[in-house]
Amino acid sequence: IDGGKYADAKPLLEKAIKFNPDDGWALYYLALCNQNLALAEEALDAAYDAGRHAESAGPGFSLAGSILLEQGKYAAAADAFQKALRHDSQDVVSLSLLAYSLWKSGNTPEALRQLNAARAQDPLDIPSGMLMAMMGTEDKDFFNSIAGRQEEVLDGMEFFLTRGLKKEAAQVLEKYYLQTTILEPTPLIHYY
Repeated sequence: IDGGKYADAKPLLEKAIKFNPDDGWALYYLALCNQNLALAEEALDAAYDAGRHAESAGPGFSLAGSILLEQGKYAAAADAFQKALRHDSQDVVSLSLLAYSLWKSGNTPEALRQLNAARAQDPLDIPSGMLMAMMGTEDKDFFNSIAGRQEEVLDGMEFFLTRGLKKEAAQVLEKYYLQTTILEPTPLIHYY
């Protein structure tokens, strides 16, 4: 899967699931394959199935939430991220994505509360800081710590791109790299 050969991996994962329908990780990776093959409903079904197995519950529900985000189903995505957090309360990614879902659903105060919880868990978390800025809560220290820095900007962009949030990834590139005066030169930024 890491090589991007989703079409090759899919039948192998389906075969593994036939042998062991309770293999949560096989279901999770099948969901990833389906998502990357633009089979959204199949991906969502497999992600929820992965969420029903203890070993893959948190990642399964988090992936289901990401798929729902791509579909613009923010309330359903928030529900999936809350389920993921019940299995792993330390999952900063799911906390940030829950906040994004809540914000897009119109519940900005709760979204900011979730982002503050994410920042309390990991003060260096880049996506939660970027989301706070998108919601209008500007942190100049955060901005100054990442603006113009290629690795930090690319990390933030990747967070949004892998969840199908291309508009937000473009906003990150614009705000934290293209509109800053001090830049670390990198061809990768221009590739994105």
